[in-house]
Amino acid sequence: MGLKRLNTSFGKGLSAKYPHSLLIIYISKTESYEVKPNEPTHGYSGPLKVSYGGVYTNVGKTFLEMAAKYDKTRLHADDPNGLFSCNTYSVSPKISRIY
Repeated sequence: MGLKRLNTSFGKGLSAKYPHSLLIIYISKTESYEVKPNEPTHGYSGPLKVSYGGVYTNVGKTFLEMAAKYDKTRLHADDPNGLFSCNTYSVSPKISRIY
């Protein structure tokens, strides 16, 4: 589905009011986000499986905890790809397979 068709399907002027909204709709159709359900910036039925991959080591957890203690200017985010925050410490999900 093209961006022009998305704009007419989801209401005229949607892209003018929320410029990123069409991009979110378009990208969400490509992923199957398995990290957290019902996130508005992710899709759940696309061909790209996105997950943590089943492994979250103590090394990664310790790094994020220590980074938060030493770098007070950078926050922690649950979703590094949520489009609402940037420059944060977080665990990044990966694309583990394509259906």
